Amino acid sequence: MMTVLVFIDQCGTNLTRLRRRSPTPISFNDLDAGEETFWRSIQGRQRPNKAISARRDAVPDGTAEQMPSRDAARVPVCGKAELGTCRPMQLDIFTLMAMESFVAGCAGAVLLFAWTQNRQTSALALWGLSNIGNAGGLFALMMGASLAQPILSIIGGNLLVLAQGIAWKAARTIDGNPAPLALVLVGVVFLVLSGAAPALRDVAGSLGLTLSSTYLFAAAASMWRGSIKERLPARRPIIAFTSVHATFLMIGAISTLAGSADQNQVPALISLFGLVHFESIIYALGSAVFILALVHERSEAVSRKVADIDALTGIANRGAFTKAAERILERCRRDSAPVAMMMFDLDRFKLVNDTYGHAVGDAVLRTFCEVVSAALRPTDVFGRIGGEEFAVALPGLSIETAYIRAERIRISFSDKGRFVEGRQINATVSGGVSVSGDAEYSLSAPARTFGRRIVPCKGRWTELHQTG
Repeated sequence: MMTVLVFIDQCGTNLTRLRRRSPTPISFNDLDAGEETFWRSIQGRQRPNKAISARRDAVPDGTAEQMPSRDAARVPVCGKAELGTCRPMQLDIFTLMAMESFVAGCAGAVLLFAWTQNRQTSALALWGLSNIGNAGGLFALMMGASLAQPILSIIGGNLLVLAQGIAWKAARTIDGNPAPLALVLVGVVFLVLSGAAPALRDVAGSLGLTLSSTYLFAAAASMWRGSIKERLPARRPIIAFTSVHATFLMIGAISTLAGSADQNQVPALISLFGLVHFESIIYALGSAVFILALVHERSEAVSRKVADIDALTGIANRGAFTKAAERILERCRRDSAPVAMMMFDLDRFKLVNDTYGHAVGDAVLRTFCEVVSAALRPTDVFGRIGGEEFAVALPGLSIETAYIRAERIRISFSDKGRFVEGRQINATVSGGVSVSGDAEYSLSAPARTFGRRIVPCKGRWTELHQTG
């Protein structure tokens, strides 16, 4: 505290000495706001009113305008001299449209680059082309409005409709659905032809917006149908972004038809449709980001599926079966429901391999898997746990029902395994069925029991029936 007081006293002494030595009185106008507040707190003086005017009178005529004062340098750029009275900045609509075009073009370039790294996913290229089409259309509209060139506005409207048609094709291609090029072009062709018809020429703007909105709603619907089969998290944001953008375009179509917006003019920012200038930037960025995320999620899902599937038979491998069966056991434990377990072992499979070759042995395995898969419910889990050993987890089945189903599988395979690959194999299978209602059971219990062919299971698994 003493140090601060000494510093303030010294500053006041220096200011007094400076005033005595200076031929021209020092004004508080020479100080910025912070300095002035500081010196006023020390000196307790009032702000001089005429110090600066005295010095300006000493400036030769004709040079006063060339020598701006310090006060003039501190005038805000908006043109007002006093703090807090600046005019609000005016947002230029053409600058905003240039930004929209730039963002859409960058998003399209990123997607096209991603496609060059993964050419199997053509949807990346299509969505990238859609963004580039949006960029070109917006730029043409901006230039047409700023230069008063209607032809540029017409070109821009056609490009925007074409871009939304390409987006629809991209959404269909993501799920492998057909998307004929003729349907992509029909919108822009209809818009071009409508310009030649006097009856439709006055509503060309509304027609273009309606076509664009229709394409995007169709794209969102296609993505939604795909999400039923493929539940990937990135699908929902894409559906949301596409639906919102389509809604804004439909609002524009209604506004132009109602007369609240001009048919061939850029929408004003103060209108409801004018919000599309901001929304289109979000749409370009958001859709591009989540399209990339969707492709990445799908790649990861395929990798996981490959890791969980037995390459020879196409059913779950041992690890995947164990995880799925444990989930079933946990759910049934929570619900106090029984769980049935069927385990199968192909008879004399090594002899089949040695006698007829591994190709025939592989065909026998695939035939058995086809038989079992046809007899199971969607909630059942079927997996290969060894060379010729298989297991099935069946939630909610009683011991009698599970036994009947296992017996049906055994008989069906005996019939279909008689001839394999044109050779008489007479393949058969042995199996065991176990059902548990104990809350403490585990997946390893039936496997141990079946492997040792022990009928009683020490109370944890209530009963074991062997067939074959």
